[in-house]
Amino acid sequence: MNLRLVVLRIFSTTPILLLGFLPFMNHSFAWQYNLDGTPVRFGSRYELILYILIPIIIGWGCYYWINNGKGKGYNIQKNEKFVTILAITIVILFQGSMIWSIISGLNTDGSSISTVTKMILYLVGILLLAYGNQLPRASFKSEFGFKNMWTTDSEKAWIYSQKWVGILCMLCGMSIILLNVFLPLSNLAVILLIPIGVFVLGSYLLSYVAYTKAGV
Repeated sequence: MNLRLVVLRIFSTTPILLLGFLPFMNHSFAWQYNLDGTPVRFGSRYELILYILIPIIIGWGCYYWINNGKGKGYNIQKNEKFVTILAITIVILFQGSMIWSIISGLNTDGSSISTVTKMILYLVGILLLAYGNQLPRASFKSEFGFKNMWTTDSEKAWIYSQKWVGILCMLCGMSIILLNVFLPLSNLAVILLIPIGVFVLGSYLLSYVAYTKAGV
């Protein structure tokens, strides 16, 4: 069996183990905090069950989608690696969020929240690195490539745009990681929002440049 699919199955099942912390958590605790550790929203510990179901559904849903596509003879090999890695990353991000919630439920003084926030920001940066790395491999008009009216106009424009947008995505992901290392969480807008904004706006600009370069 494909090793990536095995990893996906494992990480899509391990969230169940987090239910073991449920009896030890406070009945009601803060689910959301400000960056300074001040509680914003309180909720029941049983909300954790819902958060556990989300990565399980996403992970196993992608796994069965890939397997069913192979069984029916669909040509999804070009996208299988990207979809699997993306699903694994999303599942891991959700597990990081759940661990954050568990820490909150076990410890009500707000300590360790900033540490977990930084871990999640690192994971966001890694997700962008993974996404940008896979974009140039997306087949023409692939469901998982970066698509707009310029990139899908011709195969040449598609190839240029996926390559350039992929590089921009990896640069933004690396920026988030480096800014997270050197800046405090009070600068969250600089750490997260600015790189994401640059990626969103820059990707459309680069796709238009690719469209003009392709001479369509």
